[in-house]
Amino acid sequence: MDSRRKKKWVCGTAFALGFFATVMAFAAEAKHTRAHEVKFLDGICFYPKSPALELGLTAATFLLFTQLVINVAGGCMCCAKGSTSNSAKSVAILALILSWITFFNGFMLLLAGATLNSEHQADYHRADGECFIVKPGIFAGGALLTLTTAAVGIIYYLAISTVKNESSVSEPGIFVREAHGSQNSHPIFVTRDQQAFSQYSEYPQSSQINTSATEGSCMR
Repeated sequence: MDSRRKKKWVCGTAFALGFFATVMAFAAEAKHTRAHEVKFLDGICFYPKSPALELGLTAATFLLFTQLVINVAGGCMCCAKGSTSNSAKSVAILALILSWITFFNGFMLLLAGATLNSEHQADYHRADGECFIVKPGIFAGGALLTLTTAAVGIIYYLAISTVKNESSVSEPGIFVREAHGSQNSHPIFVTRDQQAFSQYSEYPQSSQINTSATEGSCMR
């Protein structure tokens, strides 16, 4: 798979996973347990099962897949040999840090919201006798962080790909020579060892030719 097709595949996959996780998170926000659905009896809170449980867990799972796809495809930051002053590398570092921050916070919000929407009993409650419930906006915040993680992750992948491409093009030890003897000369890429060998092998031949020429003139 060439570089351009790989970029399209990775970015498309990350966007699709992130978009699906965002939709699931917003759906969990609409279906989470309300205060009137929780029963309080003899100091115990009875929580009903809510569709937000499955929706929240699904959103968290796809958010995890999104982060894994981006980081596995992007590879190790240390492997990029570009200059530290390279603007693309600076963008990649900032995007990587930001993506992990948004991923961690979004993932925890989705898991916390999903856990409180499962069917369970709890003997803890507020002093006023009301049971704890998921506040409005928890899943919505997780959805926004999920979308941000996917967007920033794609920026990181594009930036680190640019750094690696520049590093491979400017790899030391590669010389460009032109093939002579034809009307249309084409560049030939040779390594440093081949360049040194060709220079070493040229001088003995030229000296041998000059010696033969000198001997011939002396015999005359």
